[in-house]
Amino acid sequence: MNLKSVLQICIVFALLLGAVLYSNQKEEEEEQVVQMTKELLVLDKEKVDGLTIQTDSGTVVLRKEEGTWSITEPLALPASEGSVQGVLANLERAHLKKFLLLEEGEETERLTEYGLLPPMVRVIVEVEGAVLDTIDYGNSPLNVYVYVKKASEDRVGMTELYRRTGVARNLRQMREKRALVFAKSAVTEWRIAGQRSTIEVAKAAEGWRLQQPSVGPADGGQVDSVLAHLGSAFMTFVDDTPASLAPFGLDSPTMQIDVHVQGADGSQAIHTLWIGDETEKGHYAKSTSGPSVFSLDSSFVQSLPTSDLPLRPKRLLDFQRKNVDRIEFVYPDRSILCVRDNNAWLAVSPVQPVDGTQIEAILLALERLEAVAFVEDSRGLEAPRLRIRAWAGDTNVADLALGDVEGDRVHVRGGAVESGGLVEKATADRLMPERIFVAE
Repeated sequence: MNLKSVLQICIVFALLLGAVLYSNQKEEEEEQVVQMTKELLVLDKEKVDGLTIQTDSGTVVLRKEEGTWSITEPLALPASEGSVQGVLANLERAHLKKFLLLEEGEETERLTEYGLLPPMVRVIVEVEGAVLDTIDYGNSPLNVYVYVKKASEDRVGMTELYRRTGVARNLRQMREKRALVFAKSAVTEWRIAGQRSTIEVAKAAEGWRLQQPSVGPADGGQVDSVLAHLGSAFMTFVDDTPASLAPFGLDSPTMQIDVHVQGADGSQAIHTLWIGDETEKGHYAKSTSGPSVFSLDSSFVQSLPTSDLPLRPKRLLDFQRKNVDRIEFVYPDRSILCVRDNNAWLAVSPVQPVDGTQIEAILLALERLEAVAFVEDSRGLEAPRLRIRAWAGDTNVADLALGDVEGDRVHVRGGAVESGGLVEKATADRLMPERIFVAE
């Protein structure tokens, strides 16, 4: 073999060796990138029970006890569950995009340059009472990514700027802003005590029932509306450390709202809200769960029920007219009985031709009949001037008594409502049976 051939073989071997080494280096680099491009923080949000957030606005310390987050510093306050979950989500979902290796001896200079010494934002995460990690957020050179460093690692990474924004929360942003915080499904009783009246509603096996000022069934839809209204009152903070409640009229509140709730374990709790003097745009208020005085918009107070009328069931009868096959109109001295036979209405006592469409119209009016007011001293119902009863088969499904006329209203009592009520006289007139007869 001559020298030229030997040189050619050596060149080919060198090229092959270089290709193999380059390939191995690329694989190592790619493996390193895969290993380093990962989550900012690996955590189980449900196990996190402590957060400390340090910003230029100050330090906020939060703790979770028995599933509920609260602020412990700088003030003892209820925390906003949504705000806490927002911080945890930004920690959990943040990914490191780039990594910067710090040369030995340059750490202080570089960390200062990156805005990490001191950090612009620091978050300390605790799990089961122990520190999991401390995350420092620095500046953002291009307003896209931000420098970030964990105490558990020497390297500096970069993540999206909005992740820093998502954790840089101050006291105002982390505190609960709702005046009353409760789960509507957990409410067992609520009470609104004003200067003139007290309204109390409690949950029973058959549904909501009024306890004060009247006793009887309550309209479930209206009760839910009141609870939704109570849970949507947002605070405007006035004084977190009031020296006295007297300047706000809260030493002797004009109104007190109590919401009783029952936990999944059967535990009982009461959320109480005091309403005080009027402000320029609302009312001063205070929750007994914290020291802060705040104001509530005037529309919140004005929309609270001042009587039990809106909460009472307005529908006087509970039946479906399509199932009715017999209706009777009872006067003090006579009665009219009509029956449905093959979808045709007949008067059987006394026997007389009737207009079936007029009977259907009366049944429709009965089905939709609602009280416009409720009264304690119902008049003329002991011996009603007209009583209307309807049956479906052998079951009496409707029973309405019409009493005295009072102005443009009539005293009535229906089977679905325990107390007496008033309906418009024009509405009551449409129930009179004289209209059903056909002139011969």
